[in-house]
Order: sequence, then C-alpha cells, then structure tokens
Amino acid sequence: MPIFLKKGIFKLLITSLFIVILFFHLLALSSIPRGFYCDEFSIGYNAFLIAKTGHDEHGNFFPIFFKSFGEFKNPLFIYLLWDKGSLNKYDRAFIELNTGEGSIVKVRCYK
Repeated sequence: MPIFLKKGIFKLLITSLFIVILFFHLLALSSIPRGFYCDEFSIGYNAFLIAKTGHDEHGNFFPIFFKSFGEFKNPLFIYLLWDKGSLNKYDRAFIELNTGEGSIVKVRCYK
C-alpha cells in the first residue's frame, strides 16, 4: 500500500477536492444557467401547492407521483423541497439550491 494512503493524506485530498467541487457548484447557482426551466418551476410550484393546500397542480391530494408537462416527477425531491420551504420562500435560488444539495448528496453516497 502506498505511503500516502497510510498517513491520511488521501483522505485530506479527497475532502479538499470535495470542497472545491462544492464551491464551484454553488458559486453562481441562481445565474448559471440563464433562465428558469419548466421542470424546475413545476417542482417548486408543486412543492408550494403541497405546503399550502396538500394538493398538486392537478388537484390530487398528496400524490405519490407528480404529473407535469407529460412526464412524472420524482416525489422525494418535491416533498423535501416542501419540508424546507416552510422555512423559506419559494424562489429560483432556493429551488436550485435544493437541486445542488441533492447532487452533492448523490455524489457523496456513491461510494
């Protein structure tokens, strides 16, 4: 086994690489990419409606899957956004921050 694996330098290298990736991922979250896409909007809108009324945009009460623009959205993402949204307002940066957190957790849980 190489010496840098024994002394914890590899763990430090991976942690610092993770922090650099996190920094660049969250650097200009609300301005890159330009525009607010319809799938992001529908996720935020459904989370807002679930928080206020308990129904999605089609009137279904706490649905398992959310139909939007001819496809079905992942309910886990919408319900997590709904849970955090009770503390914040639903704007573009908040919705994209939740997307960024999800991608970071996904990368972290990969190994």
